[in-house]
Amino acid sequence: EGEWFAGKRQGQGRMSYPDATVYEGSWMQGLRHGPGTLFLTNSDVYQGDYAFDLKDGPGTFYYVGKNKRYDGVWSADVAKCGLFGEIEGGGEASGLPELRMLAPMKVLEEMAYTLQEQRTMELEQSGIGAPGGALEDELHDVSAVQRDERGGDFDDTGVLEEGDEFEE
Repeated sequence: EGEWFAGKRQGQGRMSYPDATVYEGSWMQGLRHGPGTLFLTNSDVYQGDYAFDLKDGPGTFYYVGKNKRYDGVWSADVAKCGLFGEIEGGGEASGLPELRMLAPMKVLEEMAYTLQEQRTMELEQSGIGAPGGALEDELHDVSAVQRDERGGDFDDTGVLEEGDEFEE
């Protein structure tokens, strides 16, 4: 998600990686570059600057499960100097705001519908699901096999209609 230029991420965007890690922030020529936030699968969070896809400059790494934080300076993805301390918060273990989806079932239903529409469009664009396309041809072939196997004259649904002959 986000802005693109010449086929690469450029500007602000969000990237969800295969391992469920998520980066939100600035991009330059397809690389994380500038301020951004990295949400790791173990709930830890890095918030700070990137240069050419590496942590570089001031930033804070939140070790959420341990209620600790490291405020420091990174160079080429390596912490060079900083302070290690507690995450301060108003009674919350992490000090970070709790994120909660207000209507999870609605979101899932909308996404399922959207994905179904996308698949239908892709099938139609490929000619497989379009009227007169390969999928329709395949269904007609199946109907023909049904007519042959049953010895009657079936329509596209495979139902014997009035006036059709059927041999047992």
